[in-house]
Amino acid sequence: MAVVPDYVTGTITLTSGSANFTSTGAALQSAAVRAGDEILLPAKGLVLVIASITGENAGTLVANCPAGAAGAAQPLRIRFQSDGSRLTAQAATLIEALANGNLAAIAALTSAADKLPYFTGPGTASLANFTAAARAMLGLTGAADKLPYFDGANTAALATFTAAGRALLDDADATAQLATLLAGIVTTPINLGDPNGVSSQGGICFGRRGTLFSEQLLFSDGAAGFRGAWGVNAANQVYFRVADNVTDDVVFTGSGISVFDGSGTRAVYHQNLIVGPVGQIGGVPSGRIIETGSNANGTYTRFADGTQICRVNNVVGTFASPNRIAGTWTYPAAFADGNATFSVAANGIGTMANTKFGFHFAMDTITATSARINAITSAGFVAGETETFFATAIGRWF
Repeated sequence: MAVVPDYVTGTITLTSGSANFTSTGAALQSAAVRAGDEILLPAKGLVLVIASITGENAGTLVANCPAGAAGAAQPLRIRFQSDGSRLTAQAATLIEALANGNLAAIAALTSAADKLPYFTGPGTASLANFTAAARAMLGLTGAADKLPYFDGANTAALATFTAAGRALLDDADATAQLATLLAGIVTTPINLGDPNGVSSQGGICFGRRGTLFSEQLLFSDGAAGFRGAWGVNAANQVYFRVADNVTDDVVFTGSGISVFDGSGTRAVYHQNLIVGPVGQIGGVPSGRIIETGSNANGTYTRFADGTQICRVNNVVGTFASPNRIAGTWTYPAAFADGNATFSVAANGIGTMANTKFGFHFAMDTITATSARINAITSAGFVAGETETFFATAIGRWF
């Protein structure tokens, strides 16, 4: 093979400590300069080995340029490596790679039917079973949106793997998968018997209706167009809608059942809602039906309609004048105003003489919280005499 002369076209600039070099007018790629060729600097007695050619006038060195070779616009001289030298270098690289034990590990295996070699570590290998089922899977031809599966003991096929299927499988857990599934259901109602899910056709519709609801089950009776709906609202409460109307709902909660009828919320009472604190909002009952209580001033009963009854059996009347014994009763629960009606009796417990039972009762100083009970007689009371009264007051607490 003829010796190729050195390439001496152009100049070269080398920078100390850098592997990059540039040239001027060299056309390195066009001249077929390659990795392994050498840059000669005869005046400096240095040889630099090329690692790569990156452009017509640029490349890199195998090692950073030494200070003694640095300089700008130096005469360029490149000595080409012969093909034999290149082949020898490549062979040496291959031998080095084969000498790492990997090839020897594979060669040391004893081949057998239905076995596949594999590495168990650096320089070590073993055989794995290569079954007919595995070969069937590897024999498939891949395609977009396809998923391999076994359709027999040793046969395989491809199934369509839709975007919806991938969206479900990439969810982190069952909760996320359920959300993915429900998102598809509530955005596109599923109708059985009623394709519109709304009008005069009888049927059932699963899906979302309106902005106030999430999952729903809608019913239509056909001719009359009446619809009922079971579902879950934004507050995670179960509800039953008695018509296609945002104001007519029955809502079930842990504390009871409420009915929305367009003019407000109405509670549906059950045995646990009969006795307890009553209440009202704007004159409309909002609590339980009956409230009872007692204290040192007696007992009281309040009703949801506003009626209140107070009772006492121990109001002590004391001498006020020869014609009157009086005692003030503070009610066990306040009335709304001083318009209560009263029933009063004496229980006969006191120091008043039995001959003085010819008296009557009168009420005065009546307020929302108390009233004075008076026993009045013409027989004449004596200073120090007392009497104990029974009393009942009926009025309103709102």
